[in-house]
Amino acid sequence: MVKTFILHDESVNTFGFWTKTAGIDLNQFRKNPMMYFMHIRPGEEGNTGKDMILPIGHWDNIRVEGDKILAEPVFDLDDPFAKRIADKVEKGDIRMASMGLGQPWEFSADQAHLKEGQTRPTLIKCIGKEASIADLGSNQNALTLYDENGQMITLSQDPAKCAIPLIKQPNKIEMKTVLGLLKLADTANEAEAYQAIMKLNEKLTALEGEKTKLEGEILKLKEKDQITLQADIKNLIDGAVKDRKILEKDRATFVKLAEGNFNDTKSAIDAMPVMTKLTDHTNLPNDKYKDKSWDELDKISGALSDIKLKDPARYKELFKEKFGNEPSI
Repeated sequence: MVKTFILHDESVNTFGFWTKTAGIDLNQFRKNPMMYFMHIRPGEEGNTGKDMILPIGHWDNIRVEGDKILAEPVFDLDDPFAKRIADKVEKGDIRMASMGLGQPWEFSADQAHLKEGQTRPTLIKCIGKEASIADLGSNQNALTLYDENGQMITLSQDPAKCAIPLIKQPNKIEMKTVLGLLKLADTANEAEAYQAIMKLNEKLTALEGEKTKLEGEILKLKEKDQITLQADIKNLIDGAVKDRKILEKDRATFVKLAEGNFNDTKSAIDAMPVMTKLTDHTNLPNDKYKDKSWDELDKISGALSDIKLKDPARYKELFKEKFGNEPSI
């Protein structure tokens, strides 16, 4: 009767790691599908001379189904030892098998490759060397690794004896430390700790609500300040244009400057002189010299000079009335 064995799957073994099925190169194994008993090869484990254990057969119909590698054993029934193993398999006394994996090229402790209960990094890439009938699966001999020289790599659950290091686990936080952070006595129970955490959570929720409210108020103030700033900028630039401190064509430039730094821009504009028109100087204040003759104006200190400077046309008229001709200058 043909029996199918699972040679490998992706479950975590007793050594604390698992092997990625897709990363096992089966080319060598398919070419020479040796079957041993408990991974014991000729000349190993003290088997020398007439007691040397040779391969007990080979594997047929090697295939991958999902995360499993399956195959059927073909025993060498001419070998008495192999026949004894075959008889126990036929009777159901031995039902397990495991692969011997060689050249473990890549291990990974990345969280994406870790499973619950795993203590050592995941074997990502290797080659399949052989597969053995095993009387007890997942014990120290039910999984074997070989290095690039074909030498067996020591596996043990004892980290001091195993060639594959343990995954570094995060430091465990003791309950006493947690209770201290919650400002509870060392004797506080889990229910009290839970209540303290819930109260902290309520405070956190309230603070987050207050934070959201304050952020909204700050945003409104910023918007209000921006409106006020724009109004101040408009008044500043309008005044500068009116006073002819800047030209209308330069308005956009000064608006941009004011938006970047209002106070400095205002200081710069305030320091600019007010540009006056020539006609501003031709109007005499309050018309204090209106309807006065040359003689009357001559009696007022500086009046004729003021008129000559600010209203040359009237000065000419007054001069002609007084002297009968226009002034030479």
